[in-house]
Formats: sequence, structure tokens, C-alpha cells
Amino acid sequence: MQSACCDWKSGRPCADVFQQRVSFMSVPYEIIECERCGYAASTLVTAGKFVWSDGGEEYWFNRELAICNDCECVVAMEKFPDPTVLADARKRLGSFWRKLTKKFGDDDAGMMARSKGLSVAEKVLALRRKPVCLSCGSPNVVPLPRLDDGGSANTHVRSLGIAHPGCGGTLTIHGSGGDRVAPMEVTRIYNIQGKKTGERPGWR
Repeated sequence: MQSACCDWKSGRPCADVFQQRVSFMSVPYEIIECERCGYAASTLVTAGKFVWSDGGEEYWFNRELAICNDCECVVAMEKFPDPTVLADARKRLGSFWRKLTKKFGDDDAGMMARSKGLSVAEKVLALRRKPVCLSCGSPNVVPLPRLDDGGSANTHVRSLGIAHPGCGGTLTIHGSGGDRVAPMEVTRIYNIQGKKTGERPGWR
């Protein structure tokens, strides 16, 4: 099954990648290609704001790059909060002194305690489900390996050591160098099951 995602070389539909407009913010990126079929995508699939929404509350969650075996392309995948950090954040929110002084700490738990919609994140973890593809909602996703070798500044082509689904070619990655892109400012909204329910302009 081919989803509308991220190939700008072979003419496949493109929904979430390389959307750009005039903006005050721009980001570097990396290009991911298949050495066999010419498929190409970018790390910009994870750019923007993604929220879980439930009962009128929203939680801004993290994403990571992945390969979806159903979409057969590079996608953004849910990255769940660390349960230990989440529990620590909830504990700090329960402290009268911390709530009064707003001193939650500068570590991950402190930053999470300042986040809105913490209860939504707790509901997601309580489901004990697998992270899903944020394009099609399938759990048939595999995180892409991280190469700690310069990121977008490294323009040399390196192998990711992972096959392109449906093709079998090896995926490679290279940085954009000095090129930067202003991602589309849109908030993508998902329910606690990871199914997309809508989107709105802006990141507020």
C-alpha cells in the first residue's frame, strides 16, 4: 500500500515533506534515498507540531524517523515519553511548593512538568500499544538508525544499512550542507490511538 508521503524524484504523491512557505524559521535537513529505485525523502517528515488530543486537552509529543512497511517510505513515527520521566513529572506537579514557585527543575522531568496536557500522555502510555506511523496509523514501522557523524552538515552519502520496503534497495543518507528549509507551520492532531483526526494552521 503506497501512502501519500515523500518522494520528490519519482513523482509519487507528496503530502508532508518539502512543504515550505515564507517564514522566520528555517531548519537544516538530510536527504534519504534508495540506491536502487531512485526514491527520495527527507528528515523534514518529523518537522512541525504533532499533538495527541483527548477530552479537550492536547499534548505535544516527540517523533522519530522510521520506515513504514505499509507506506513503503520514510515517515514520522510516534516517540513515547519515558514512563519514569513522566511519573517524576507528575510527582513534581503534585508538590505544593513546586507549583507555587514554578521551580520544576531544568531536567527532562522538569520540562515535562511544564508541558500542557500531561494527562493525555499518561492515557497513551496506559494503552500499552506500539508506536504507529503518523501517515497511515500502522504499527508496522521500524525506526531508522541514527548516524552520529555530522548530520545535515555531512554531505557525503552514507548507507543506513536498511532496505527500502517493496524494492529491496539499500537506503542512504546525506546532509543538505548549508541549505535550509522553512517547514509548513501546521499542527497535526491525533487521538490517543495514534489516528490522525485533523490539523490546523500554526503551531499554537
